[in-house]
Amino acid sequence: MKFHIREKVFSWRDTFHIYNEHHEMQYYVKGEFIHIGRKLHVYDPDDHQVSYIHEHVLAFFPTHEFNIDHKSYKVVKRISFFRPKYKVKGLGWEVEGDILKHNFTIRKGREVIARITDEWLTWGHTYAIDVKKEENAIYALSVVLILDGMKHKEEENEHKEMSDKE
Repeated sequence: MKFHIREKVFSWRDTFHIYNEHHEMQYYVKGEFIHIGRKLHVYDPDDHQVSYIHEHVLAFFPTHEFNIDHKSYKVVKRISFFRPKYKVKGLGWEVEGDILKHNFTIRKGREVIARITDEWLTWGHTYAIDVKKEENAIYALSVVLILDGMKHKEEENEHKEMSDKE
């Protein structure tokens, strides 16, 4: 099952639309405008919330939690010498690859859960998610949204550091 996430251009708050391979909207995501830490709500086309994502701002390592069907799962950044690695607690998943370039894989052991790739030549930022099993779709999409938020936060911090040096 393939999805495409397109970040809305010129938005005051985080808004994502998630489409299937036939360009039909499957989910939409709304961020909270005024908040401490990142908070996202994922809805199906009938306006039912299917996932709630929030950042733990006081955690030692970058940590986000997502809730689906009244169960909680955490995405935690792990220390690595070469590239950041992420673990999805509660699902036994690991994320490997280049998060900053949206070129990574979500795995459980050797099993591939989803592959994420950046799409070029699109209006706004768009990336593709290829989820191998339909029952993993909303879980994988939640993890991808969390990693995208972490990516944007790292870019903002780098930009701020560069501005402070000038």
